[in-house]
Amino acid sequence: MVLVPRETPLHSVHLENLLTLARMGAVILPPAPAFYLKPQNIDDIVRFMVSRVLVALGVDAAMPADLQYRGTED
Repeated sequence: MVLVPRETPLHSVHLENLLTLARMGAVILPPAPAFYLKPQNIDDIVRFMVSRVLVALGVDAAMPADLQYRGTED
């Protein structure tokens, strides 16, 4: 089970429920955009989040190369 909780703020009851689910094997995957990849539009942000969920579900083996962090560019 992969949960992507989008509502905030998370209160103690939410956190306790998420902890219980995590202890039962669920993956908690907050929808945190990768702004370090410098998305150009909403589609880039959505593509990143969908890719993360697909990897967590085991549908994809890894994130697409263009969505992987490669360090800072000097």
